Amino acid sequence: MGLRKKYESLRSEHDAPDGFYHFDLPLSIDNQQAVLEEAVFSTVRHHARYENSSIFVSRKPTSKRR
Repeated sequence: MGLRKKYESLRSEHDAPDGFYHFDLPLSIDNQQAVLEEAVFSTVRHHARYENSSIFVSRKPTSKRR
């Protein structure tokens, strides 16, 4: 289901007015790791999972100021 359809479905389901809303879309561990790597984090490692929460360990390079 596309995001717009998901928005419309949730709005209808909860009888909510049109507006700006935030809702989380859960990611799999592999997808979350890929998103972090795409955001230039390096050596992304899944450390642990506790029920619906996961802990990732990584480093993000610091930019050097001139």
